[in-house]
Amino acid sequence: MLMFVTRRLVAIVPVLLILSVVAFLFVRALPGDPATAILGPNASPESVARLRDSLGLTAPPLQQYWHYLAGLSRGDLGVSAVSQRPIAEDIANRLPATAELAITAIVVAAPVGLAVGRLAARRVSSTLDAATTTATIAVVSIPVFVLGLMLQYVFAVHLGWLPAIGRASNPELIDSRTGFLLIDTVIAGDGYGFVDGLCHLVLPVATLAAMPVAVIARVSRAAYLGQAGSPHVRIAAAKGITRRAVERHHISRNSLPPVVVVTGLQFGALLAGSIITENIFGWGGLGSLIVSAIRNRDYPVIQSALLVLAVIYVLVNLAVDIVNARLDPRLRAAT
Repeated sequence: MLMFVTRRLVAIVPVLLILSVVAFLFVRALPGDPATAILGPNASPESVARLRDSLGLTAPPLQQYWHYLAGLSRGDLGVSAVSQRPIAEDIANRLPATAELAITAIVVAAPVGLAVGRLAARRVSSTLDAATTTATIAVVSIPVFVLGLMLQYVFAVHLGWLPAIGRASNPELIDSRTGFLLIDTVIAGDGYGFVDGLCHLVLPVATLAAMPVAVIARVSRAAYLGQAGSPHVRIAAAKGITRRAVERHHISRNSLPPVVVVTGLQFGALLAGSIITENIFGWGGLGSLIVSAIRNRDYPVIQSALLVLAVIYVLVNLAVDIVNARLDPRLRAAT
């Protein structure tokens, strides 16, 4: 197992290098001039030229990338071109909000999707199975921003049951120690703040978790049916083993690897999808920082934030590989 993990860690290095190149090239492919965006359309050409030079935009692209890579090797993500604040500090302040939203969404989506998929598989070709299939297709087809605005209008504006925006009603009263609002309120013994934070989480989590629930349910159903029709399951049933024991030891466990894979991939997708959700619900996480940086043509912030999200996605996939290897020893033997 140690060799398996070591090989996976070594394989990450070139992936991260490629990701840094992609992030660097992506932000420079964006339309507009960051110096003009920062100074405004009425700035003099001399001021724009000086700012471009101070931002390092006049250097050759290869030199710019080398300077960027050298900073990354020291753990330096650079300085924002707009606020002149260290980017690492801004990301550290915003990332917990995004992580809290994404983690809560996947914690909700994984068991719900697994349960729905297995329930449909146990009643294959029934009305329940057909209804589940239709519902999952419908959910996958609805864009995140449409679903978010619908939920916001119905439950926050029309019914008034839940808050429409923000992470808390009075965030200035919360003693932020970890950046995770629910954890901070528990540490402070603030019961009202904890319940208020949960209420603010409901709509964005429902928006973000809807698609993973549908995807996980579809994969779980297919994996369960695939295992239920396999020869070893039929042999176990022929030996007189009870259906519950066959399901627990032969079907449920063996159908987990593909569900684990898709759950990990969906968690990575949640981090990207949270950019839209955060802006709908005014969440104030990393997604809001990226949108603001794109609007201001803040190259350093965009490329560093995108790289951080990409690194998290790669690490999540590494964790998925390790969990899968624990569940299926054949994967360790094949690598």
